[in-house]
Amino acid sequence: MRYISTRDKNCFVSPSQAILKGLADDGGLFVPEAIPSADFSAEDYLSLGYDEMASRLLYKLLPDLGLDSIRSCVSEGYGDKFDSSERVALEKVGERFFLELYHGPTCAFKDMALCVLPRLITASCALNGETRETVILTATSGDTGKAALAGFADVPGTKIIVFYPENGVSKVQKAQMQTQAGSNVYVCAIEGNFDDAQGGVKRAFEEIKTDEVILSSANSINVGRLAPQVAYYFYAYGRLLELTGTRYPLPFPRAISETSSRAGSLSRWDFPSPGFAAPPTRTGCSRTSLKRGPTTGGGSSYSRIPPPWTYWFRAISRD
Repeated sequence: MRYISTRDKNCFVSPSQAILKGLADDGGLFVPEAIPSADFSAEDYLSLGYDEMASRLLYKLLPDLGLDSIRSCVSEGYGDKFDSSERVALEKVGERFFLELYHGPTCAFKDMALCVLPRLITASCALNGETRETVILTATSGDTGKAALAGFADVPGTKIIVFYPENGVSKVQKAQMQTQAGSNVYVCAIEGNFDDAQGGVKRAFEEIKTDEVILSSANSINVGRLAPQVAYYFYAYGRLLELTGTRYPLPFPRAISETSSRAGSLSRWDFPSPGFAAPPTRTGCSRTSLKRGPTTGGGSSYSRIPPPWTYWFRAISRD
């Protein structure tokens, strides 16, 4: 399996190399050359615990790492950091179901990916014979920063630098980032907004050429950040089947996601499966901007959008 750049299909790497590189050399995003199918149905899924289900899905997206290695990444990454072994919870309130993604160590949904990503990076280094230090450059508007810092804190062979807009995060978020323990964690405030921070990180990848360290990212431009977030949509669908006593296919209501990231808006349909159907999805994000997804070939371009809850992503149906 190969990952190709959204800007040049002839620019390709292995899954583990895509994790280490973050962005393609031409500035594009790495996406699978072909989307794999999950080899288990929704009914099969219900007999699996969250960690095993997530490991199997990750193995489909990152096969060169090996299933046993991925299982270790997931179990070590999540460990006892969550207040439930199922990591997430699907709760019914009235006629609606809510997927709770705040049970991790920083109470941010980003924990679902950023607890696992550092282990995926170290496993990718080992697989590719890399002994260089990995330096993570990450932009944040608040919650990503703390979750990334906590995830990478004291992970051997890594350093992380988080850039945040000086006046674009809350006092609590700023305090969380500035007080993060760890010998390898750094934070830096910038003038401007999140787009300026993210743009600076992308320019760093494109312009800094060095053989001394590996530059990578913990933002959703990195497939290692995107892939773990696929799992909780599978979990939610399986739990809906279980809670409603319905067999597949379950008529799926529209899913609503608050996000401006590739991971939040696209991870719900990166995977076709005989037992899972991705729903039409309404995505709300800040007024500032929405990154065009990798399927548009938009790369790192941005476009202004109306207020939250007016932009739609609809899953592509695949055979």
